[in-house]
Amino acid sequence: MIPSYKELQNGNTLEILANRIPSFIGLVVSFMVTALYWVAHMRIMKYTSTINNKVLWYNILLLFFIVLLPFSTAFYVKGFNFNGPFAFYCFNLSAIGFFNYLLNVYITKKEKGLTGITPILGKYFKIRALNAFIIWALAGFLTFYLPYMARFLFILLFVFEILLKKYFKKQLKKEAAIE
Repeated sequence: MIPSYKELQNGNTLEILANRIPSFIGLVVSFMVTALYWVAHMRIMKYTSTINNKVLWYNILLLFFIVLLPFSTAFYVKGFNFNGPFAFYCFNLSAIGFFNYLLNVYITKKEKGLTGITPILGKYFKIRALNAFIIWALAGFLTFYLPYMARFLFILLFVFEILLKKYFKKQLKKEAAIE
């Protein structure tokens, strides 16, 4: 939150900044999540030979929920000890994951055999996107029943990502050996 003119006039700049450390951390987290989705988006979009209305609308909906991320992150940071803001944050992230998944499914199906996207690579993109959607949706629901567990569920994103990457690297090597 940006300090008011009155707060700046009466306060010490370092103290004002120190009081905003949680908001700054929220901003960094929001930026990093957005960056990760941007990389994933660029990764799948390089396989798109044409842009049609479906791709545009999946992108617009994905962008909407990404643009909502700084708000949901700030809401969560402000209400850190409450379940509602965390659930809202999780559902925002799950919506990003959902539209990313839909985009990945559509592009891998539409571009099958056209732009170098192999069945194994397409499956990898879809499962990665589904992973984020499921974990954030689950965390959002669990926050009302097991709030502490829900707040650490995101760690599974990294665990599953490592396992998925390892598995699909092997699959891609097998696929390359067959061709």
